[in-house]
Amino acid sequence: MRSKSFLSAAAIAIAAGCAAPASADVMKLQPRPGVELRLGVEVRGNERAIVLLFAGGHGMLHIDESGQPQGLRGNFLIRARNYLAARGIGVVLIDAPSDHLGGNGLTGYRTSSAHAAEIGMAVAAIRQRFPGKAVWLAGTSNGSVSVAAAAAYLQGTQRPDGVVFTSSITQQSRLNGSVFNVSLANYSGAALVASHEGDGCRFTPAADAPRLLAALAGARPKKLLTFNGGSPPRSEPCEAFSQHGFVGIEGQVMNAIADFILRPSS
Repeated sequence: MRSKSFLSAAAIAIAAGCAAPASADVMKLQPRPGVELRLGVEVRGNERAIVLLFAGGHGMLHIDESGQPQGLRGNFLIRARNYLAARGIGVVLIDAPSDHLGGNGLTGYRTSSAHAAEIGMAVAAIRQRFPGKAVWLAGTSNGSVSVAAAAAYLQGTQRPDGVVFTSSITQQSRLNGSVFNVSLANYSGAALVASHEGDGCRFTPAADAPRLLAALAGARPKKLLTFNGGSPPRSEPCEAFSQHGFVGIEGQVMNAIADFILRPSS
């Protein structure tokens, strides 16, 4: 299914104005001996759903003791997360594990079963802390590869209720691979694929988005959204302040994502 999504400027402004962030705190998990995985939890407790956000690039958010990111704050999902909060969706930032908090970060690690297991631990921990809430994953650019690994590997209480892919890595990258390096066909939760028609990054062409949706063969319901427009780019094509990062239409995109998370079958 392919659709165009638009919101009025007024609606976007209202959403942005109402988007005061929830007070954050940090959760510390231990996926392996001597390894810490930090989550920045921005959840009030009355939300209908909670989404774990996976930034692109090297994935190192460097979440501090107050649960706030010190790195990658310009990343699309990170800088625009308050739009989700304004719609009643809790936000959890997931950092790179401590043994990948240096050098190249998550580069070369995102498609591994070990990375997926860390994500599964985070999903289970959030479910235990906030019982009864739907738990989703959303990734942008390289973060989409982390979400793909989770969709491919996780089962049971560790499997997310839904996944969101934005500006997905569909062309093989020497360092990070692509979303097609894992088997997506058996994932049976809800799935949303979002892209920008003007994305100039050679690893994330919008023309590949239908192929990603098709690869999620068992996902139900599933949907493809394409966007256009926005502000003139202020960064290189594969960086966050270009059409790759939905610059200028952050509210439009995030509100469309929120619509799907809250009503995936509509």
